[in-house]
Amino acid sequence: MKTFEATCRIVTPLFMGGAFQQPELRTQSINGVLRWWFRVAGGSLEDEKRIFGWAGETSNQGLVRIRIEKEKIDIMEQIEENKKIAIAILNFLKEEQNKLEKEIEIREQEGKIKEKNKLLKMKNKIEREIEQVQENIEKLDLAKNNWEEFSESENLLKESENLFKEIQKFIFLLEGCGYLGFSLMRNNRDFRAVGLNFNLKICFHPKATDEDIKKFFSALWLAFNLGNFGSRARRGFGAIKIEEIREKGSPITNNCYGLNFIPSDDLENWINFNLNKIKDFIKPNDRQDIPYLFKDFEIYQIQKDNFNALGDWIKEVQEGRKGRYLKNSWSGNSINNWFELLDFMGFLLMAYRSYRKPNYDVAKNILLGGQVNDPTFERAIFGLPLNFYFSSINKGDMVHLKLGNETLRRASPLMIKIIQTGTNQNETRHEGLFIIMKSTFMPANARLMFSKKEVNLPNNIWQALDDFISSLKNKNLIRRIY
Repeated sequence: MKTFEATCRIVTPLFMGGAFQQPELRTQSINGVLRWWFRVAGGSLEDEKRIFGWAGETSNQGLVRIRIEKEKIDIMEQIEENKKIAIAILNFLKEEQNKLEKEIEIREQEGKIKEKNKLLKMKNKIEREIEQVQENIEKLDLAKNNWEEFSESENLLKESENLFKEIQKFIFLLEGCGYLGFSLMRNNRDFRAVGLNFNLKICFHPKATDEDIKKFFSALWLAFNLGNFGSRARRGFGAIKIEEIREKGSPITNNCYGLNFIPSDDLENWINFNLNKIKDFIKPNDRQDIPYLFKDFEIYQIQKDNFNALGDWIKEVQEGRKGRYLKNSWSGNSINNWFELLDFMGFLLMAYRSYRKPNYDVAKNILLGGQVNDPTFERAIFGLPLNFYFSSINKGDMVHLKLGNETLRRASPLMIKIIQTGTNQNETRHEGLFIIMKSTFMPANARLMFSKKEVNLPNNIWQALDDFISSLKNKNLIRRIY
């Protein structure tokens, strides 16, 4: 029996849990993601059943078992990392506070008391949030300065992770992160913290051949280096990095049956090298109605050094749009870590979709009971259901995907991936990928419904997604690497 150990680190907050959504690492969830990536890589159904197991009438256990072991956090390291997060959030909140104070002064001079009072409530909320962040910074300092006492706790892992989560949940105050994780924030979902390490023990049945092992590690490479885990995985949450793979105690991370699990600064060559290896190992054939990695995928890397082109991009994509809540400015001024990168990518998606025509006008007219000659919703391509709410008329509804009387969900064909490069924490950098996965968007005979009215996608159903990517490429904010 061949056995391997992989040391893993959570890179972005992981919303993985049990039946009651209590946060926990689950082998079932990880297995499900591995199996999905094996399928989109063109692995055969026979290989899938043999390697991962099958629960049908001819059920079998599969050739591989994985087990999660040895959860731990480098607490002193994460005290410093989380303090950086807290200070960045604190600076953001203080900037927002200053903006509001200026707005309040203007409204007072204009005699607009109602608007002034509304802004005062927002200012009071931000002041409470500033206090909360400051309190958590003090807790971090206290833990660091009283390390001997803090480290004697019987529940050291749990207490330290809870402290770091209190810091990390503040990222949802950033507009881009809040947009990507809106449902998580609204439901107050708990998560496993960034910086948590765990071991993945991988055991192969004696009948597993080298070819079987290569196919499994191909799925593992794809799941951890292109995919994410848990809720909102396609929106960048649940990124996990494999830091080291060992066989009989010896590291094989950069040559694991020919695959290199250590991300290179040259992501384009690193990704293409490994995908070519995976194609050789799996000998793929695409499956019907799911995206096929070697035909339907496009991968684009964020060009962090060009983010100053953001202002010109916003003007171009939002030309002709108006609205009280139009998202036309990013609050950040640098992209140096995972949460700034996630916030930036979330803002790009939010700004592109904000008040986008004709979707905005079509939805509003339908809710008002007006005549709509062309009820087309381009934005539905980003995933369903799709929510609309108009504060001006106090009405809203969702675009739903219906098959008969059943309401279906459709995951977004656009995935956000944060990759951590570097071999130790002092050298780490973060890169952002937009991954496009085109395939059959909705089942035959399915329909889109909005406010009890049947609506449509455009003839070119990918139009909005293609326009989004093209607009970013034109301003050199992204570059295609696969």
